[in-house]
Amino acid sequence: MIDSRDLLLFTVYLIIIFYVFYQARLSLRNEVRIEPDFDDLKNQLAEQNLQDLVTFSFKFRDKYRYSELAQLPVSIKNISKNEETIRVDWDQSSITDFDNVTGRVIRITSGMTDIPQSQALSTIVPNQMIDENLSDDKGIAGPLFKVEKFKKAVDRSASFYLRLFLMVSDPDTVPVKGVPYIGRSYPLSCQFLPKKLTWARALSIALKPR
Repeated sequence: MIDSRDLLLFTVYLIIIFYVFYQARLSLRNEVRIEPDFDDLKNQLAEQNLQDLVTFSFKFRDKYRYSELAQLPVSIKNISKNEETIRVDWDQSSITDFDNVTGRVIRITSGMTDIPQSQALSTIVPNQMIDENLSDDKGIAGPLFKVEKFKKAVDRSASFYLRLFLMVSDPDTVPVKGVPYIGRSYPLSCQFLPKKLTWARALSIALKPR
């Protein structure tokens, strides 16, 4: 005869298994992950001799619903051993969507409600890292991309891009009156590919403790 406690435990176990598979199935249908192309970025850094000057990381969540991707989380670190200073020109930086429509990058700050006409440069001294959340000038309150456009882009494996405009100065650079900045300029393009979740990834996310 089956013990009632064993039957209860078995029933609870089945419910948990069903719930996990249900959540994984929902993730497969309605959620994506964002995959940066670090190989391409690494090649650009090498081509411009920046590999020993700056590093980038992107703190994306494990998954996003199509309407949840509102900002791009980027971290930029100055790793220069030659005391070079990096400045990021946000007004010269841009986000390009899946159909090659480009908008000016907006660096999101606390309490921001309106899109600024111009933005101050971000200065990164050696061994310093900045963490920023970026949107574009098409709107800072809602999702970065329209949901239907996002879905179609994922179906055809289309990418979007973040173009960052960096300026680098040596420690002995002498300021010139009336000139806001003197230094070398470097454009960098970061490519991102949204991908549907695989069964294995969806299950691993569903099994993560919350």
